[in-house]
Amino acid sequence: MKEIRIHTNYSDKVYFADELDFFYTYYGGYAPVGYASPYMTWIFRKDLAKFLQGLLDNGYYIVCFERNLTILKGLKYNKNDWLGSHVVVASKNYSN
Repeated sequence: MKEIRIHTNYSDKVYFADELDFFYTYYGGYAPVGYASPYMTWIFRKDLAKFLQGLLDNGYYIVCFERNLTILKGLKYNKNDWLGSHVVVASKNYSN
């Protein structure tokens, strides 16, 4: 969690894209975000992509796990930091 906090500039706007999102959200002290939670309850990829792009456009960081990288395809972001098996992405207009 410490590395994630550093790479998200200690922002409260963090979304975890993984099957273990509940644990990261809960133990990291983050507020749950979105209509479908946990992450795995998203049924359609196009709806998930629209939701994730909306988060990026609104200053959120997305922490994506290596096994789920395909969800980032087509999203617009310019921050891309690797933390072991995680990647932190954010749009060019990201803020705390």
